[in-house]
Amino acid sequence: MVDETKLNDSNQAGGVVSAGEENAADAKRRELQQAVELVNKGLDGLSPEELTRIYRILKTHSGEPGAAGEAFAKLDAFAQKQVKDFAEGKEKVAPEDLTGIQNLETEIVTVHNPETRELSAAERVEREKRELDAQLGLTHLSPSFKPVIDKNLSEMDAMLAGFDAFARKPDGTPLHPEMANIADFFEHVDLQAGKEDGVKDKEELRRELLEMAILQAESELAVNPAFAGLSAAERKRLLQAIGSHADAMALEMLKAQFLADFQTENAELLAHKDNLTPEEEKELEKKIREFNDKVKTAARGYIERKYPSGHYSLSGTNAAAVIIANSRNQVAVNNRIAEKTGHKTLKERALGFDARMKEKYPKLYPAVKKGIVSGIVGYATGGVGLAALSAYRSYQLVRTSYKTYKDSGFEGSYWNYLKNNKKSLSLLPRQLF
Repeated sequence: MVDETKLNDSNQAGGVVSAGEENAADAKRRELQQAVELVNKGLDGLSPEELTRIYRILKTHSGEPGAAGEAFAKLDAFAQKQVKDFAEGKEKVAPEDLTGIQNLETEIVTVHNPETRELSAAERVEREKRELDAQLGLTHLSPSFKPVIDKNLSEMDAMLAGFDAFARKPDGTPLHPEMANIADFFEHVDLQAGKEDGVKDKEELRRELLEMAILQAESELAVNPAFAGLSAAERKRLLQAIGSHADAMALEMLKAQFLADFQTENAELLAHKDNLTPEEEKELEKKIREFNDKVKTAARGYIERKYPSGHYSLSGTNAAAVIIANSRNQVAVNNRIAEKTGHKTLKERALGFDARMKEKYPKLYPAVKKGIVSGIVGYATGGVGLAALSAYRSYQLVRTSYKTYKDSGFEGSYWNYLKNNKKSLSLLPRQLF
């Protein structure tokens, strides 16, 4: 049982206890009980933010006998190690957890160094936030952007009310030409339901990909002060941005599938790639060249809308892994927008989508998340590990290309950028290895 002495004493001190005070005391007891249960269940799966919340509840029981004191001792040791390992560069955390690890350290300081206020992780947190902002193009944001985001989101929400990305005119052509590429993609892909975790059918994949692309486009344009002032025709940039992010994800899915197939087909060679004979090295080099040609052909086919005879076969597990990789990145982006501007709507939308992915893909989601945080290296074979690795590499590659497109100031879509920049297109397969 949890030691409730302090709670009981505080209620008895005044003699007569009001109903409100009794309810508050009951709520504190339940909160304490839940904190103890969470610690005893295991701390490994909890985020720094969750650890901080539990730490705040339990720290007043430091050194006490009983369940609460024991739970705090366990939590304290775990939290101190997490902060120390992060500060020393031994462990990484997800970008959206940087503030959480800093808050966790602050709580630890209140218990162990309340006078000196010594902090070890704060400097690294701030450095990583600066690097993240530069990488994401968010350095310029400040609280002054809050009304800008409000106005832009309101405009975009109105534009997207009843939006059907794949609607067609009576003659069969796409109603929204910005979505023509991704519509063609779904016409030329056969989806194989994932054996462990994964999307089950094309309609389901279409919905998730489109929702993710909208979240990405909203985030991109919400921080643009000029967007709400554009004419109705110019505001079609929103559809262009949605189409561009959808195109990027389709390319990621194709590459992830090819990479997963390559690793499965060449598992034996890759398993001892550091100890190959000269003949085996030549064989592997030849297979990599063939792989690069295959990916280049597929990328060019997507851009030129010239698909090979038959359809591409796409694993639902690989497709879902790509969606999750994009979702994890969007959480990081929108979290920083919220921290820098105080506007939380974009963050809440990204977290809502990400939470659904976490619940829907209980095996695949943690594999992708872990890979993005730690940086997967090497090769994998089979199951969610292979899907996570393939998605992570393909996502990195295409999103680096997408950032180059945005930084270039190119006025058209990502599809048009690749079509007009053959060098950028040719680099896409090579960098997978």
